[in-house]
Amino acid sequence: MRTTTTGRAAPPRLLFLIVLISSAAAVAQAAAASPVLAQMALSECPAKCGEVDVPYPFGIREGCSLNRRFLLECNTTLEPPELLLGNIHIQEISLEKGLVRVTLFIGRDCYDQQGEKLNRGNMSTNVTGSPFSISADHNKFVAIGCDTLAYYVASTADGYASGCASICRDEDSVTNGTCSGIGCCETAIPRGLQYFEADIRSYHNHTRVWRFNPCSYAFVVDVDRFTFFRANVSANYAYELVKLPAVFDWAIQDSSTTCKNGMPCDRGSSACRSDNSGWRPSNDGRGYLCACSPGYQGNPYLSRGCQGTLKLLHGSRPGCSARSGQSIARFIQLPIAVFRIRLFQRKLLCQKRFSKKLYVITCLVSLKI
Repeated sequence: MRTTTTGRAAPPRLLFLIVLISSAAAVAQAAAASPVLAQMALSECPAKCGEVDVPYPFGIREGCSLNRRFLLECNTTLEPPELLLGNIHIQEISLEKGLVRVTLFIGRDCYDQQGEKLNRGNMSTNVTGSPFSISADHNKFVAIGCDTLAYYVASTADGYASGCASICRDEDSVTNGTCSGIGCCETAIPRGLQYFEADIRSYHNHTRVWRFNPCSYAFVVDVDRFTFFRANVSANYAYELVKLPAVFDWAIQDSSTTCKNGMPCDRGSSACRSDNSGWRPSNDGRGYLCACSPGYQGNPYLSRGCQGTLKLLHGSRPGCSARSGQSIARFIQLPIAVFRIRLFQRKLLCQKRFSKKLYVITCLVSLKI
């Protein structure tokens, strides 16, 4: 008979638990060797465009998206293929966060030494009629230059506008990493913005700073992926870097099936098809997003899209040591014996009087995952 670290014979119930967990461990190792991926797209619909995942409610083929608002284009003439919303390149779609990573063109305004305009390229973004909006939490409007006034308008109808000015006399006055009005300025973006057009102006046509700064630039950019450097005011900046990363929010919107604050009236009217799912307000406040219930992961927009996971089981309840919780968490991340492990947590792991027995079990079944 197997004994514990104390030298006493293990009782039958403990032996049963040891055998059960050891058996589950063997099956779990087999499952780890060939994991089953959760379905993310509708059956018989493409789940990727090149290297980018395209999860439902989005789709790249008729009948593969929630509706036409979520229908995207996959340009297969490029290598690798690119996922597009109009002329906007999509790099990543996150169902869980309700975000889409994209790249947007920059605007520029350049002059020669005599102050004559060389070229001008205003930037604009229009995603009206789509589920997307420019994320207020992740982006800022940025202007670069030493003779620069840049502003943007949200629409010609409501006249909303904002902007900033950037001035500097020489290169030495520009500081790396600082965007406070000397060589670089920035301003916030309103929540839910779908139409955006930037205009760039100059006070003196860059004649006073032309030697080191003949151009002004303006763009919307993901603040976590952009750092201003003195070199950004140079003549070649706009030509070397045509696009910059930005982030869009997205939301489910359906006025015919939503009630207060754009939330679904009930599950039957929502886009949340999985039984183990719910909804929350979207990041931009224009609608809602679906999410798998705690303890589940996958695609809440698909029937049976949220699959059980054991990530809820941590040693944070009274009577559970952090070390034991970590050992168990490593084991139960695999999709095996969900009900049995939950039973162990409730009746064994979170009771102080079983702490020594728990130590024996975790040592016996520790896995290298």
